[in-house]
Amino acid sequence: MKMDKSVVGLAGAGALIGAVVVAMPITSSAQVGPTQQSAGTTHRAQTHQVPSSRYTGAHVMVGPSGNRIEMVAPHQSRYVPKILKAPKRSRTKARTLLSGVNRFCQSRSLADLKARWRPGNDHPAHPTHYFNPRRGARGIHPARPRAALVYDGRIGGVMFTGKPLPYLGKIPRAHGHHHMAMGSHRGVEMVHVYCRSNLTVKSMREAFTPNRQLGVMADTIRLRLRIRPAVMDLNRRQLREVRDKVRGYVGARHHVRQSAQRGGPDPRLRAMRVEIRKSLMRLDEAQLRSVWRLMKSY
Repeated sequence: MKMDKSVVGLAGAGALIGAVVVAMPITSSAQVGPTQQSAGTTHRAQTHQVPSSRYTGAHVMVGPSGNRIEMVAPHQSRYVPKILKAPKRSRTKARTLLSGVNRFCQSRSLADLKARWRPGNDHPAHPTHYFNPRRGARGIHPARPRAALVYDGRIGGVMFTGKPLPYLGKIPRAHGHHHMAMGSHRGVEMVHVYCRSNLTVKSMREAFTPNRQLGVMADTIRLRLRIRPAVMDLNRRQLREVRDKVRGYVGARHHVRQSAQRGGPDPRLRAMRVEIRKSLMRLDEAQLRSVWRLMKSY
């Protein structure tokens, strides 16, 4: 395959700050699986050259299949795909892949994974990765990913791995790990795809943004930041209505009523504001939008 000769930087929500990484390939340790190490763990490892891969910018390389690979963990990525600017063939490929991932997420439960799949070692109390016990779970096969990703007690996505992965198109961004982090070994490419409810442009952008805070969680975080200060502008009746709506989603929360200080806020109004704000962390994006619509109607 003809390799891309252009020198590119990290695209997306902003360039990563830091020195340009010199030519340095993925290093290795044990096979991805239950022996994976914490993403922040650093090991001494011998550097190897990967003749068919080339670095093109800060923390980004081009793999043997033509995939752009970030040499940072997904939560450190700043890449956000520009769906509408991608070629039609890449959009079709990404849409087909996301459709298969959504079917996987909808057809399995966390209980299924805990019964048969192997939990990763990065967060023993609450694993974020459950690894497929089937041999040969490599490549881009939505029905049998290398691992399922779990967030907040739910299946939130999948991870595919390959050495290398087949060409992913212009939208998905793969990643690798230096110094044998996460149990990766030399030449392994990994890509996260997050479950979404549909195949809209917004869902595709979220599904293929490696950093969940910039993708899946971006609108949820933005809504929380809008609602939180706006609670102060609600009067007593409006606070009750908003609190009742929030309770309809998460149930009532008990708060100790504090005595009012002279010249201080009404403790009953303060209690409602505190309850609403604390409950925001338990609401999903659709629920937050519903609350925000109610608040904007006043």
